[in-house]
Amino acid sequence: MQITWHGHSCFTLKGNKATVVTDPYDSAKIGLKLPSLSADLVTCSHTHPGHHSPEKVSGTKLLFDCPGEYEAHEVPFNGIATWHNSKDEEDRGPNTVFAFNLDDLNVCHLGDLGHVLTTEQIDQVGDVDVLLVPVGGVATLNVKKTRELIEKIDPRVIIPMHYQLPGLKYELGALEEFLKEMGLTAPEKMATLKIDKKDLPKDDEGLKLILLDAILA
Repeated sequence: MQITWHGHSCFTLKGNKATVVTDPYDSAKIGLKLPSLSADLVTCSHTHPGHHSPEKVSGTKLLFDCPGEYEAHEVPFNGIATWHNSKDEEDRGPNTVFAFNLDDLNVCHLGDLGHVLTTEQIDQVGDVDVLLVPVGGVATLNVKKTRELIEKIDPRVIIPMHYQLPGLKYELGALEEFLKEMGLTAPEKMATLKIDKKDLPKDDEGLKLILLDAILA
């Protein structure tokens, strides 16, 4: 599988049987320039313009933007009902976490998750090989809660998303705050991640964090 990040929460997950685009955004609304994208499946975690612009993706695509159990193009995946905020914050509405099985890899996209998942929700997500996790706070979990969530999900690889980038109109936290919380100073960085099941860290190798360059127009 090949994973490419387009800034904010938008990724292209390219597998052998299908291409998935997550959370395509409206460039005019958020400031980042989305490149030309094509997909078989498009998922949107919630209805905010920074995450729900499926019309920006070409191709004979199928849109999924609510909780449920799905299979399309031989790709099984779940949409798990969550919230954009914790109970003691201003109500930002629902958020859908998507967990895919693509090329025998379990990939989870948290969207704009605002709370640590319950045990029941983690059971719905299942085993996670690659976790796409928002780390910029403000509209999502703060860095301490994000670290707590990562420890509960226990993925093999994490890829940060939804943090401050040049040109972004939203005010999000810096990536460095998350790296400091995780105790990391120089994680691996690349333009695109190509990964197979055999490439995952072994049990005794610990969690692997990979930074992707934002591939923009």
